[in-house]
Amino acid sequence: MSTSVEQSPSQDVPALSAAHARREVRRAREARTGFWRASIVSAFFTAVLIANLFVGAVVIVGKFRKEADTTSAKIGRAIIPTLDGVFCRHVLFDNRTSETKEDKISRCDDRDNARASRRSKTTFSWGGQ
Repeated sequence: MSTSVEQSPSQDVPALSAAHARREVRRAREARTGFWRASIVSAFFTAVLIANLFVGAVVIVGKFRKEADTTSAKIGRAIIPTLDGVFCRHVLFDNRTSETKEDKISRCDDRDNARASRRSKTTFSWGGQ
């Protein structure tokens, strides 16, 4: 049985350097492959995170915009006839601040005419409407 010590140095060096070179090439290729795999996986998770943040921001902004649009709907109106029955007071009630404001005074017969024109016909119909 021969060992590397027993072999001549001229035969041993080329065999070891060729195997060493192949091993170094393989290690470099595996390191490059590992780097690109990690880069692709990291880019995928980064893209998913950014997409989630974008969708979350759109939802939150949409909620704030809808809330801002509905602030005008949070005001209640009450029409109160005066003692003479001819004029009516319009009172506004803000549901958010619980504040009442007196808006205007107008004739009550205008209100009655508007209410009468909104009523549907008094006959029955099977389809509703």
